[in-house]
Amino acid sequence: MGRTAKRRRWTAWILVFGGLLAIGWLGDILGESWLAGNMHLYEAIDRGDVEAVRSLLGQGKDPNSRFNGIRETDMILQSETPLLHALSRGHEAIAVLLLERGADARAESARHDPALHVAVSQGMTDAVRVLLAMGADPNRVSRRDGGTPLWLRAGGDRVARTMTPEIRTLLVNAGAK
Repeated sequence: MGRTAKRRRWTAWILVFGGLLAIGWLGDILGESWLAGNMHLYEAIDRGDVEAVRSLLGQGKDPNSRFNGIRETDMILQSETPLLHALSRGHEAIAVLLLERGADARAESARHDPALHVAVSQGMTDAVRVLLAMGADPNRVSRRDGGTPLWLRAGGDRVARTMTPEIRTLLVNAGAK
């Protein structure tokens, strides 16, 4: 088979795949879960619905999977774990639940912020406590800004305001420098 024939065959498959996807048949053929992944989990996190998140995790949704796709709600490309999604949206109870159900405490956001950094910047004392207990490194340097959780200059006044004495004590007691 020549090069041109191979290109035509790949082009045909791409057109078929795109057409099936566009008219919704691919979801029926492969199953909604193949296309949506953990979309329902992310939507429950967006709503701050702790019970829905608990139910979805009970149904086997993976607390460490990444949602990669465009959602109609915000039309931006997502590439973060459910834990980072919950932390970045300020849903501390959901973040703690995800950690209790096996979410990786060392996860990093699409912007290269470790979960502990996000929890500290959001002022989430309980999440910081659980992250440290589950092995988050209090001295890990963010690949985005080069700072550790105690390094306040990266976030300016906002981080300084959310760095409660309790969070600072938790970090220092865990060995933060």
